[in-house]
Parts: sequence; structure tokens; C-alpha cells
Amino acid sequence: MTLLRRLGKHSHENRLYRAFRELGRVIRTVTPLRFLSEPELRGQITAITNKAEAFHGYAEWLMIGVADLLVEDELACYRPNPAHQRAKLLEVTPTGRAALHRMQAAYTQLALRTTEGLDSDRLDLARETLSELQRRLESELP
Repeated sequence: MTLLRRLGKHSHENRLYRAFRELGRVIRTVTPLRFLSEPELRGQITAITNKAEAFHGYAEWLMIGVADLLVEDELACYRPNPAHQRAKLLEVTPTGRAALHRMQAAYTQLALRTTEGLDSDRLDLARETLSELQRRLESELP
């Protein structure tokens, strides 16, 4: 917290701020130079970038497909986007909102039925275990 306070007020006059700024400049200079001069590093960065772009493309394709299905089922509709000529905004319809409320109520009832009579300590342990598994799976994704 002390560091943040030091950097917060009159930062440009602060020696610590100037030192961090210069360090940032060095890093921003060294990184592209390494990228250009080290073929192995360039290959690693390119491979990671390609994976991320492929995943993004798949996720975008999947979301467009889901959006089209929602519109087809009249759960959502496309609206013009004033900020973008070609991209449309997706808006939940009253039918979609009602369906969402029904699903949330059904999910709540299902959760209550399936956990009825279970010890709260065991439920907490199960929740913690599932959260840990989720964190580990997410750390494996590109």
C-alpha cells in the first residue's frame, strides 16, 4: 500500500516512479528485440498466438450459432448496433426472459431436491473440490 501511495501523488516527480518507468521502457525494448533475434522464442510465441486465435475463432463461431438458435426460438432478437455498421446487438426478448426465470426456478428446485438431507460439511467439501478442479482445468486451457 505504501508503494501505491508513493506512486499515486505527484508520480512524475517521484524517483521510484521514474525508475519503474525506465524499467518498463527497457522491457518494452528488450522483448521485441528478443522476438526478432531468437527464432525459438518467435516460434513459441507464434504457436501460442495461433492456439489462442484458433480458440477465439471457435468460441466466436459457437456463440454466433447459439445466438442464431436463440433468435430462431424467439428467445432473443437482433437489434441494429449504432456503434458498429455490420455487427448487430443481441437482445433478450420477453419470451426469453420468461424462459430464463423458469429455468432458474427449476434449477433452484433441482439443487434443493438433490442436496436434501446431505451434511452441510460434505456439501462444502464437494463445492471446494469442484472449485479446485475448475481452477486446474482453466489453468490448462490456452
